Amino acid sequence: MLAFRVITGGHSKSLGEMAAALLRRFIYGRNSNAMILHEEGLDQGAGWVPQVKTRRFRRSLEDAKKDRDAAEARVKPRGTAKKPRRGEAARDKSFLAVAERLFTTLETFTNLRQGELSLDQITRLNGLPKSTSFRLLQSLEKCGFLAQNSETGCYSLGERFFALANSGLPYQRLISIAKPFLHSLMLTFGESVNLGVYDEGMVAHIFAIDSPKPYRVTATIGNRASLHCTGMGKSIAAYLLPEELEGALLKHGLPARTSRTLTSTESLMADLATVRQAGVSHDNQEDVEGVECFAAPLFGKDGTLIAAISISGPSVRMGAQAESMRTAVRETARRISRMLGWNPVESASIVKT
Repeated sequence: MLAFRVITGGHSKSLGEMAAALLRRFIYGRNSNAMILHEEGLDQGAGWVPQVKTRRFRRSLEDAKKDRDAAEARVKPRGTAKKPRRGEAARDKSFLAVAERLFTTLETFTNLRQGELSLDQITRLNGLPKSTSFRLLQSLEKCGFLAQNSETGCYSLGERFFALANSGLPYQRLISIAKPFLHSLMLTFGESVNLGVYDEGMVAHIFAIDSPKPYRVTATIGNRASLHCTGMGKSIAAYLLPEELEGALLKHGLPARTSRTLTSTESLMADLATVRQAGVSHDNQEDVEGVECFAAPLFGKDGTLIAAISISGPSVRMGAQAESMRTAVRETARRISRMLGWNPVESASIVKT
């Protein structure tokens, strides 16, 4: 029988001895100190059995495996790390400091709730360098979350911000109730329908269904419009408390949007009295030339003013259906109001004279 031996480092080992060494490394690990094998008797042939030295360690195979299991358990898997605190955020590789700066800049507007802020004011409030604030403002303006006044250079909250804010939970119930009725109204006349709420002296669009026709009126969710020249605005203004309406008009004024806009308090008050009597308001190209709108208010429990709905479209199509649209919008608003808890029997206490 032939015997093969390999000379390594001045020592000769047979293939069996090398296999035994590899087997030990496989069982106890490459760098394991769990066992120190006694190497004497390597030349004793196939009858050799490794013996364990006891001068330093005495570990069994089970103990060695337990050590490795414990070491692996100390390594946390991905996704188990806790969210870093604000002071530790900068040390977290997954944290983007620019995100915090963007939201801090937006909070500057929401906390103060002012109409416009200049670059210097924003820099003082957010505590960031002026150059950094300028870049952040430009980015937010390009994304639509801020709007810049071309005359003053000041910034204000943009349409995308209000679209995001107004799509939250406070109006979800209102939208879910009104949506099927508005959809039916849109299908009946084929024109765009809208839902809006009172928001700091203006009316904010919170829901809309666009007309399927190529030439149509489209509303932007989150966009705010004036009270005195829009259908939903006049439907809401007609039922505001006198002091609340006066404050809104003082804040926003009566700017002329078109040649048909009501720009005097007397003419506006007369129009609002007509709205209360008929239950429907009419925007006769007062906000946009060539666009008409019919609107009606929505009431909740105890006659509380909730919102307003409208149907709008090009004047060339609206005129032929004016009377039927008035009736349909008024009845649709009454049906939605009943769903919101309004009691028609108490409607006389709602109408103001």
